[in-house]
Amino acid sequence: MLTFLYLCAQKQSSTLMKKYFFLLLLAMATTRLAAQEFDFNEVEYTPEETTFTLFAPSDYARVGVEVYRHGKKTELDVPRYKNLKRIGENLWQCKMKGDLKGRYYAFYVSD
Repeated sequence: MLTFLYLCAQKQSSTLMKKYFFLLLLAMATTRLAAQEFDFNEVEYTPEETTFTLFAPSDYARVGVEVYRHGKKTELDVPRYKNLKRIGENLWQCKMKGDLKGRYYAFYVSD
C-alpha cells in the first residue's frame, strides 16, 4: 500500500501528494514508536501474592477485581473481591495475598 502511494506520488509529481505521503509515514512511525515504548502487565503473579493493574479513567468512583475458582460466580464459587487503588493518572492497582495460580479474574468499574 505504501509503495503504491509512493509510486502515485512520483508519477503525479504532485507536491501535495508527496506531502500527504510524508505525513502518513510520519504518523505511522510515531504511532509505532509510542506503542513500542509502552509496556503494561495486567497481572503479576508470585505464589505469595498477585498484583492486578488496570488502565481506567481516574474519575471512576470504584475500580476492583473479583477472583473466581471456576470461572463464574455460583453458590459454590463465591468470588474474592478487592478494590483497586489509584496509583497514577488512569492507573489502578491492588495486591491479593495467597497463591492464585489457575484462578479466573474479572475487573469491574463504576462511576
